[in-house]
Amino acid sequence: MRLAFLALLALAVLTTACDQIPSSAQPADVPLPADSCPALTVATSAQVFLPPGTAAPRKGAYRLTDPETLHRLAAFIRVRSVVGPPSYDTPVSPRTRVMFTGGHSIAVFGSNPGLFYFQCGSVKGVRSASEGEQDEFQALIEAPSSSQ
Repeated sequence: MRLAFLALLALAVLTTACDQIPSSAQPADVPLPADSCPALTVATSAQVFLPPGTAAPRKGAYRLTDPETLHRLAAFIRVRSVVGPPSYDTPVSPRTRVMFTGGHSIAVFGSNPGLFYFQCGSVKGVRSASEGEQDEFQALIEAPSSSQ
């Protein structure tokens, strides 16, 4: 029940943040600073929400808490935080989402094939993503082993 609530909450936050998303997903004409989300540095965990139907029941989300993993993931996201304004013909929400927390929700980063979604404070939008970037993102959000 709690997992379903968290998934709905993340979907609501991201849907509200990404009400329109560009098909080209190119950075806006006036790019934001490279570190448009300094709050990522204080994240203490990241909740990963997997695409529906890709995991066993009640296994569609997990939490990352390892400081080194969070640092690498935040570094990956910071260099991809220059996003463009929304458009009408791109999916409204990402299939895979990561919600960063540190006492409260800090940022949401997600992916669909060819796209990254980002929201942190007033910064929100999408950008194109290469297959290599998508693979790197998937590797960074891999579920922790049971020994952690």
